[in-house]
Formats: sequence, C-alpha cells, structure tokens
Amino acid sequence: MSIKKWLTRKVYRKKEREILKKYRTAGEVLDVGGGGSPYKEYFPNLKSLDVNPQKEADVVCDAEDMKEIADETFDLVLCTSVLEHTRRPWRVVTEIKRVLRGGGVAIVSVPFLYPLHETPEDYYRFSKYWLKDQFMDLDILVLEPTGGILNAFANLYQRLAFQAEFPMGTSLILKPFFLITAQVMDTLDFLSDYIVQYGDARKEKKEDQIMCSGYILVARKGSGGGL
Repeated sequence: MSIKKWLTRKVYRKKEREILKKYRTAGEVLDVGGGGSPYKEYFPNLKSLDVNPQKEADVVCDAEDMKEIADETFDLVLCTSVLEHTRRPWRVVTEIKRVLRGGGVAIVSVPFLYPLHETPEDYYRFSKYWLKDQFMDLDILVLEPTGGILNAFANLYQRLAFQAEFPMGTSLILKPFFLITAQVMDTLDFLSDYIVQYGDARKEKKEDQIMCSGYILVARKGSGGGL
C-alpha cells in the first residue's frame, strides 16, 4: 500500500464491512439510500432505493414512504449512514420493518460522534439507546459501536484533514499531521477496550465506548411477520 493510500484510508467503516460479510446472502436485499449499489459484492440480488433520481437506483422514492414496495418483500434491508440525512428517521425505521419479511434481517448504521457532512441535508446524530428503542419490537442480534474512543478521535482528525483548509499555508503541515495521527490512533483503538467508562459523571453505571463515531445494529423480524 502506498503512503498516500495509507494516509487517506478511511477509518470509519471497518466494523460495518465485517457485519456485511457475516450476513451476506443470495436472498432479496434492499439497500435504502444506496444509489449506485456499493454492496453488490455481498448481496448479488440487491435492489437499491434512493430519493435522488440521478443516483440511478432501482427504486426511486422517499425512504420515509416506500409506497412502491409491498409489505414483507425483502429478506434483508440495509440502511447504512442514511438516517441522519432524513428529516423523520423514525418513519424510515417503520418502513424498513414493514418491507422486511418475517425472519428477515435489518442492518442499520448511524453516526454518533461525527462531523457535519453532505450538508445541508445532515439533521441528526443517534445513540445506541435510540436504536434500541426504535427496534425494540424486533430481535436485536447486534448493537455495537463502530469503534472505540481512539477510533472516534481518529475519525475526527481524518475528517478535519478532509474537510478543512488552514490559514497562512499551515495546511501543508497540519493536514499530514492529522492524517498520520488518525491512522496511528485507529491502529491503537484496541486499547479503548481497556478504558473503564461510565454513563455519567457520578460513575454509577459502566458503559461501553461513551465516545464512538457511530453504531451498527442487526435485528431480526419475527417469523410471524407482523410488527
């Protein structure tokens, strides 16, 4: 790997890729907000849905109202880094559960500690407790941070290098510094598991990764179908 590729290697989606590989299937799959179908390598029978007709998705509609899709159509529904760009993400969740077949799986990833991106259509950040609440009527198989505290800082440093220009010519120094620091912190992220963390300043309840870039959820709909 060249130094340039190493420096600009994204530190955010590694956990997501691991999950997608684990749940790869030849069944019917819907990728919500997935214009361009980036996950065809895992899901050969994937259909993409996007509100933007320029993305050349298989289904062009608003994810908050997938009226073009019948109930219980898909074996697996993906929604990766999309909910923050919707005005009413809870409606998208309802639609995901509606179009999912009984026994089917939803895979959803969301940002938590993450910079503004794709503005101005960037509306929300989500905790794991929001995901748990929204999918409480499904069997939650996985609900994990996409990385630890060090990965979160790594991602912030990297996005700063990607999305900012610094004054008085200092970009030539600061951007390489931020990019190198990001890769080093991401490499050391395994140490985050050894940091004892709490959900409040009183330290009454232990938590797993109080600062993470995002979360990924895998949930299965009951075989009876109905919600």
